[in-house]
Amino acid sequence: VAVSLLEVFQSIRFRFIRAVVFSGLGLFGVVPIIHQWAVHYHIPMFQEALIYDLLMGLTYLTGAGIYASRVPERWQPGSFDLAFHSHNVFHLCVVIAAYIHYKASLVFIQWREMDGGCHDILSP
Repeated sequence: VAVSLLEVFQSIRFRFIRAVVFSGLGLFGVVPIIHQWAVHYHIPMFQEALIYDLLMGLTYLTGAGIYASRVPERWQPGSFDLAFHSHNVFHLCVVIAAYIHYKASLVFIQWREMDGGCHDILSP
């Protein structure tokens, strides 16, 4: 949060750092995905949700990469000041990734309902 709120980090000099921090936060999702894969790899609904999760991560990382590299305004300065600026494309990727996450959530909800709901894993 400090990286996005502190004024010192809002300068162009820290643009790459902001992209790395954003990507790093997203990569924390890798740990639960690895755990789910180890436990549920044989279940087709998990495989479907895994594809959504991987696509979501790829979309987030693509957006962060575009933001950090300042493409396309790097190629034609001044041409993308209002539309298709790297920051705009980054936010578009975030919205697309959020929709993909929503689709993965629907698969998980359907999987949970087919299994009879949530079970208390601590009870004998």
